[in-house]
Formats: sequence, C-alpha cells, structure tokens
Amino acid sequence: MQTSTLSLLEVERAIKKFEPEKQRKLLVRLPRLLKIKLEDLELLKLAEQSFKFWENKEDSIYDTL
Repeated sequence: MQTSTLSLLEVERAIKKFEPEKQRKLLVRLPRLLKIKLEDLELLKLAEQSFKFWENKEDSIYDTL
C-alpha cells in the first residue's frame, strides 16, 4: 500500500475544493479520523455555551483571527 505525504496546506486546499455536502460528511467523520474520544467531543459541546457572550457585533472583528 502506497502512502501519500500531503502537507497540511495541501489537505486544507483539497477540503476547500469539496462541495458543501462532502465537507459536511468529512466534518462528521473527522473526530473518528483524528481519534478524538466521544467524551471529549461532549465536553467541547458543553463548553460552547460558555462562549456565547462573544457572539455579538462588537466582538465580530475578532472572528477572523
């Protein structure tokens, strides 16, 4: 089996070229591919609520950092 050594930038460029539906499918599979535990994902989801106060127009300038 031949392995390919893609750079992170090449992977990012490839993903950007995907159709939105294919990007969504990748997003669903990504935690398993990255070997992220279900418990960790659940904790991240819970933590999202802590950052809701930053979802406002005044702080939107920081969204692209």
